[in-house]
Amino acid sequence: MSAATQLEALAVPGGRGRAARARMTDIASPLAAALRRAVPFLSRRRVAVTAKAARCLSFAELAADATIAHVSTFVVRTAGGGSTSTAAMRGLVLFDDVALARILDGVLGGDGSASTSGVAPTSAQSALASRVTGSMLRAFGDVLASRLSLAIEPTPSKDVEAGAAVVLPLAMDGGGTVLLALPLSAIARDEDAAEPQQVDSGIAAAMTDVELDVIAELGKVRLPLEAIAQLAVGDVLRLSLPLDERARICAGGATLFHGRPTASGHVVAVAIERAASEA
Repeated sequence: MSAATQLEALAVPGGRGRAARARMTDIASPLAAALRRAVPFLSRRRVAVTAKAARCLSFAELAADATIAHVSTFVVRTAGGGSTSTAAMRGLVLFDDVALARILDGVLGGDGSASTSGVAPTSAQSALASRVTGSMLRAFGDVLASRLSLAIEPTPSKDVEAGAAVVLPLAMDGGGTVLLALPLSAIARDEDAAEPQQVDSGIAAAMTDVELDVIAELGKVRLPLEAIAQLAVGDVLRLSLPLDERARICAGGATLFHGRPTASGHVVAVAIERAASEA
């Protein structure tokens, strides 16, 4: 995307987000049905699943949500014409604590009426939740492939997109919500490729003086609250990234460039190496 096109996109606040939310809303009911197919006890117990309004949030906001008890990451690729692109993005399936407790109880033979105890899941529970998520992804994938030409598959990597996500909450009758988060760039790709929307030249000129936060992000790590409380000077946080991983340079919730950490004089800097569209 050219600098001029990026400027025009910023001059129409929320345009891409509104369009992406509308596309997600169009497939909300099939995705809710897919969740019931993937977790059979929901059908056996006649537990309804209702899709709530899709929202646009940053992946950072999702990571900071204290109600989330389990997160699984998946790879998103565009599919079409009998082939799948190699340009991979990442999305998330998230369970709040009530949904995690009910789904695990139902999978293990209970009636799915268990409620959260406020205790972090054990490693065994997390492993079981990941297996259940695999079934969900297969069901979600059928819908996304047919409706949005997106192919998804699980990945053990915890790395996620740095920008914005379109989040669809799937609420279970009786409590508990499963969130499906897709990268905004994956859903809005058609809008990016289309002819840029015409905006008033005066608005575009005024936008050149608007200041935006530019974020250089190398990576993230997810830790339980107890581990965060015990952090001390000298501790080392390991990121699930290779040593040659490049930093993402973002503005307005969109990844613009990739670069490498370096120094400029006596300050830390990031040298821009390529545009995000070339990654």
